[in-house]
Amino acid sequence: MYTIVIPCRDGAATLDAQLSALLEQEASVDFEVLVVDNGSTDGTADLVRSVASNDDRVHLIDASARTGINHARNRGVEAARGDRILLCDADDIVHQGWLAAHHAAFEAGAECVGGGLDRTLPDGTVIMRQRELLFVGWDLASPFGANCGFTREVYERIGGFDETFRDGGDDTDFFWRAALTGAATVLVPDAVVTYALRADLRRVMRQHINYGRGVTHLYVRHRASGMPRSSPIRAVLSVTACLLIIVTSGRRSLRRRFAVERLAGRIGRLRESVRRRTCYL
Repeated sequence: MYTIVIPCRDGAATLDAQLSALLEQEASVDFEVLVVDNGSTDGTADLVRSVASNDDRVHLIDASARTGINHARNRGVEAARGDRILLCDADDIVHQGWLAAHHAAFEAGAECVGGGLDRTLPDGTVIMRQRELLFVGWDLASPFGANCGFTREVYERIGGFDETFRDGGDDTDFFWRAALTGAATVLVPDAVVTYALRADLRRVMRQHINYGRGVTHLYVRHRASGMPRSSPIRAVLSVTACLLIIVTSGRRSLRRRFAVERLAGRIGRLRESVRRRTCYL
């Protein structure tokens, strides 16, 4: 059996579309969907109860005791009945065939899986189709947290998600720890999610500053296991290139957006490096 865990905080505006996409999955496997409410103050809980009243595969799990996506993920897995866990987000939409593709990978022997993302702007424009795993400063692969999965055995082996990660890097840390025990992540390119992007570049910048802080947290956590220190020279060159693109590109240019994301990530790394008295730029 599969358990699909959706960590959620104030997701009432988008959650219904994701639940509909999940419940319409065509797969010859039993599954349940756990929406783990991490202290929502909108109508998230009422929405889930309404859907659950018409489909007993949907359940509401309370995770309001502590804020943070990893707390919600851990509460969801603790409540799960399935021995194979899949994660997705409340503001995205899984494509048809998502569950079947992940199931095929597990049946072929995978212990950890990761699918692809169609990165999509609010107007529906797909700006990038990613069918790859992530490599964040190291040679260990990890999936996107909005489209990934693992067996319960792996989860219990490594002790679940580290709730000290609060700014990003949390899913990468989980799958790196799994890989260090021998459970490598398998790419499942046919398991695709429409991934919702922010339109406002100020919000994009804040988001990626947090991601950068998370990368530095990863370095502090994993340097003893072999994660190499970043190159200051490469960081300077990257920041310089990003600034040039931002200055010379139009306000709605995709090149400008990508440059803002990269620059914000470097800013986040610097801030967290200062805070932790380390150096990962």
